[in-house]
Amino acid sequence: MFEIKQNHGPGHSLPYIEAHGLSVEQCQMVRSAVCCNNARSHWYSPSHKAGAFLQGYDEKHGWVLVEFWREEFDVFVGMLNDEFKQID
Repeated sequence: MFEIKQNHGPGHSLPYIEAHGLSVEQCQMVRSAVCCNNARSHWYSPSHKAGAFLQGYDEKHGWVLVEFWREEFDVFVGMLNDEFKQID
């Protein structure tokens, strides 16, 4: 589902993931994983280690864009992909 990409526009050279056509549930799942501040959640450590940042979000149109401000994003992206397999 999610693949790491680079450079989504001028001034945006950080690695990122982007998806279009998501359901509301999928959008909300990505948002809650990225914005997790509950230290007991399984998302907390991977999200913070990745420096995940919700750069763009539109639930109505099923679009998300997440930038990574640190290099340790593989675990986080793998977890998102695993979650999406369970939702589909």
